[in-house]
Amino acid sequence: MPARAGFTGRGSETWKVKEYVLRTFGRYPREIFFYFADWTMETYLLEEGDEVFLNFDIESREYHGRWYTRIRGLGAQFISGAPMRVPGESARRALYLDMSDLSPDEIASMP
Repeated sequence: MPARAGFTGRGSETWKVKEYVLRTFGRYPREIFFYFADWTMETYLLEEGDEVFLNFDIESREYHGRWYTRIRGLGAQFISGAPMRVPGESARRALYLDMSDLSPDEIASMP
């Protein structure tokens, strides 16, 4: 998905985000929408097929009686041996993460 940018409600600060969909592996794969914001979107340039451990923050908030949840990516570690890409290279929407073969100790030690 292309990066998006805009101004805060006060109009004095800018923001930018890059959105992705992470697909887990296993018997029942899940798709998880998340985004990188500001400097992290330029640091972690992910492409379709990349296998990564994703470090993230989940935030929910209530607005007019409904709850909304956002998953913000804080970092990514490649597990497929692929090197980090340099800023300016394209990034696509689907990522893949297979946690089905990991032990609880390996999951607990993830960054």
